[in-house]
Amino acid sequence: ALSVRRPLFRPGEVPAPPRDRPIWLRRSPSELRTLPRANPPRRSSSAGDLARGIPKASAQSTVLWSIGDLACQKLEKRTSIDTRRLASNAAYGALVLGPVGHLWYEGALVVFCERFIPGGGAATVAAKLAFDLCVFGPAHLACFLGWSGFWSFPPASPDDAARGGGRKPAPSKGGANRGEDAKGNAGGRERTGGSGATRSAPLRAALDRARASIGTDFLSGLVVDTAFWAPAQTANFAFVPVQRQLLFVNVACAMDAAILSWIASHPGALARMWEARVG
Repeated sequence: ALSVRRPLFRPGEVPAPPRDRPIWLRRSPSELRTLPRANPPRRSSSAGDLARGIPKASAQSTVLWSIGDLACQKLEKRTSIDTRRLASNAAYGALVLGPVGHLWYEGALVVFCERFIPGGGAATVAAKLAFDLCVFGPAHLACFLGWSGFWSFPPASPDDAARGGGRKPAPSKGGANRGEDAKGNAGGRERTGGSGATRSAPLRAALDRARASIGTDFLSGLVVDTAFWAPAQTANFAFVPVQRQLLFVNVACAMDAAILSWIASHPGALARMWEARVG
């Protein structure tokens, strides 16, 4: 007599998807291959989840970049803390690296691995490492050098200090200036016409400093930054659980902040050291 196989579900009952079906009810090899793994790959977060994590990431980056810059200034054996430099690095961590790094490691990198390299393993680690070093690393370094150059204020020269820091006092509305204008209307028109250029001069100077900082230290800084992050990110992607990888990066950023703070505060020094070593 033929044995009748007992149905797994009652008539009219909708079967659950294979992953939600209990293991003892899975019969086919394809269903058995869908057993949950001990450490499944992390799914990309929704836009709302990513947005809610930005304040926490910004706060962490602010603290860690402040610690990194303070450590760098202590190693330089400064007599006093450069508060302007410290504020610039802390603001970079809060406004730039915190939000962008959170969106990168919690969003873009996870989506990239889910779409192109699913399954995990050495191939995923190598792809994430290459993607991080080739895309995020150069962009982050160029942004930091430009930020530091934009907000840097080089010390005034002795001649400028003798003239009052190199800044001319703002013209007052007293009778002296009116008398000068009365003596020559051309001078008054020249001062009025040049007011727009005077206002934009500090912005142009800051942009020039940012471009000069990137052009001077980008290549040498990229070599040092890659040498630091390549082994760090290899260990991170290979051994650290996915939910702790961003924390690992934030802690490593304290050391990276000290390195980049030194590079930004010593323009051209790393390039000169590289040229002296290579010849």
